[in-house]
Amino acid sequence: MNGSVFPYTTMAQDPSWVVAMMPSSLSFEPTAVGGPPSAAQLQRLPFVYSIRTMMIDDYDSVIGMMKQTPGVTFRDADSRESTAMYLDRNPELSFVAIAEKKLAGCIMSGHDGRRGYLQHLVVHSEFRRHGIANSLVERCLTALEKLGIRKSHIDVLKSNDTGAAYWESQGWKLRTDIHQYSCVQSGGDNV
Repeated sequence: MNGSVFPYTTMAQDPSWVVAMMPSSLSFEPTAVGGPPSAAQLQRLPFVYSIRTMMIDDYDSVIGMMKQTPGVTFRDADSRESTAMYLDRNPELSFVAIAEKKLAGCIMSGHDGRRGYLQHLVVHSEFRRHGIANSLVERCLTALEKLGIRKSHIDVLKSNDTGAAYWESQGWKLRTDIHQYSCVQSGGDNV
């Protein structure tokens, strides 16, 4: 299954057919009697994207997108070598979304044998609000559950209000009963 592609939402060639098939929550006001949807309306239509297992060959694109996304940190631990070790240790648990032949989103996940850990959920701003983040998260949780992992965590920077709002909207609970402590054994503060 490594590298398998799973297609998601599709759009027909005829936009009038797509509009007719859209759920009511995405219905449009007509731009003219019988006229086609406006460019702004078409931007909200679904498009084709696929999700596949992340591979180290995706590293440059993933890191480039991470660095352009507010609220996402890039640390020394996110080096190509460290990422390769992470992907090898946690096979088929990290995913990328591809839309219009380019990287649209990514998420990494792993586990310690009891709990899952999601990290670096990022969707390119051009492709947001189309369900890509939810699809990526669901793929991770499903893959973790197949390994017997039924509870997962995600760390969100306190300054990342957008990230916190997303996770809360998905039913994830903010933990107030624990503090997380870190120990840096070597490598400086940006490990």
